Amino acid sequence: MRIEVEVNGKVREVTLEKTLRPARYLVSWDDRAFEVDAQVMEQSQHGMRLSLVHLASAEDPVSRKVYCGTVDRAGSMFVSVDGTSFQATINGSRNSIRAVGGGSEGDGTRLTAPMPGKVVRVLVEPGDKVEARQPVVVVEAMKMENELTVEKAGAIEEVRVSEGESVESGQLLLVVNQTELKE
Repeated sequence: MRIEVEVNGKVREVTLEKTLRPARYLVSWDDRAFEVDAQVMEQSQHGMRLSLVHLASAEDPVSRKVYCGTVDRAGSMFVSVDGTSFQATINGSRNSIRAVGGGSEGDGTRLTAPMPGKVVRVLVEPGDKVEARQPVVVVEAMKMENELTVEKAGAIEEVRVSEGESVESGQLLLVVNQTELKE
């Protein structure tokens, strides 16, 4: 899974890959890669506490206590790492939709699931008008709720999922039509 994370005005593309070992992930950004053991210690509607162990070497692992608040409508979350707090903005492929092909199909965009998970809420119906960056679907993945937003204003043309449904990475969730708003 690839996401863009902005912290203090600097945007990084972060890649997360689950390894074959339980609770182990390969996290990479800026041409650096780290294997981490991630355990959810506590979770509530306001966020979650994690224990992250950077497995630099078997003899010298580095442990971090992390708190992540829930992602708000603007795609921001409060994060604290070992007591140092900052605001992070999640955007890019995780919270946006991508246009389908070119030509006449460019008038519609398709929102696909950025990762496997479960649809928690569908916030729109066919025919609803939506604004840029408006949340439309909430998908739970890796014990976190991810609020997916539209990139551009438009009208919901099709909703292909329902609450409680399991989705695969890349599965079509809904289609937004911008043509209707151009008139």
